[in-house]
Amino acid sequence: MVSVMLIRSENDTFSRLVVIGTSWGGIDALKVLLGNINTPFTFSIVIVIHQDRQNRSHLSTLFSQMVSFPVLEAADKQQILPGNVYISTPNYHLLVEQDGTLSHTVDRPVNFCRPSVDVLFQTAADAFGKRVIAIVLTGANQDGAEGSKWVKRRGGQVFVQNPKEAEAKIMPLATIGNTDVDFVGNLDALALVLNNLECS
Repeated sequence: MVSVMLIRSENDTFSRLVVIGTSWGGIDALKVLLGNINTPFTFSIVIVIHQDRQNRSHLSTLFSQMVSFPVLEAADKQQILPGNVYISTPNYHLLVEQDGTLSHTVDRPVNFCRPSVDVLFQTAADAFGKRVIAIVLTGANQDGAEGSKWVKRRGGQVFVQNPKEAEAKIMPLATIGNTDVDFVGNLDALALVLNNLECS
């Protein structure tokens, strides 16, 4: 395994970085997943969900009304903090930087998507290596499959929603077909795995 030199920030206090990618059917899937996460938790969650590029996102407000932990629309140069959830802004790639902050770019779409799950996963893996857990949920394209492979190369783990449960199976199936995933399960099972991180 290739060792990766990682830069740490003084504010780097989260235990694990959980990055989630989803598309078609993702709002309903996230309602179940986030709604079953126990609080408090010491990991951080960063989510890319494909949305209409022309409209402002209201997902952070929607999810904040359902859970007891902070759900924030990701902002450029924002510090990632434990116990928080950050959701991508439409029409901007969302990146994880090595100093533990988030950043936006308007680089060309990847897999016809901006934000791209692959971009999030790859930058998170480069920054935090084996501390990254990537989760691929329902979606109707292959975004996330290459990024998941990158997470594995850097020593992280990849979890995938069971395609039989997913509203759109293409994203989960593409990831399962592209890399050696660590766990495949329904949304309740994925939440349980995340809750067990606090005990590991």
